[in-house]
Amino acid sequence: MANKLPEEILKSLQEKHSTFIDLRAKLADLCIHEMRINDQKQHLRKELELASEDLRNMEKSLQEEHGATNINLSNGEFEK
Repeated sequence: MANKLPEEILKSLQEKHSTFIDLRAKLADLCIHEMRINDQKQHLRKELELASEDLRNMEKSLQEEHGATNINLSNGEFEK
């Protein structure tokens, strides 16, 4: 005859094991979510750098062509 844990101890062990498995799965999900967020942040940083470069190029072009330095974005007026 095999040794057997009392029912209350077995139930407690099963609950603790279930809690452990659930927490481990939640942590894994969070890690995957964090990786996706980091990928999105990296993509947005690249997009921001491209937008910044595009803006700098347009500002430089406007300064060269029109002498514009301080441009009012609401009405298009600028200082030379």
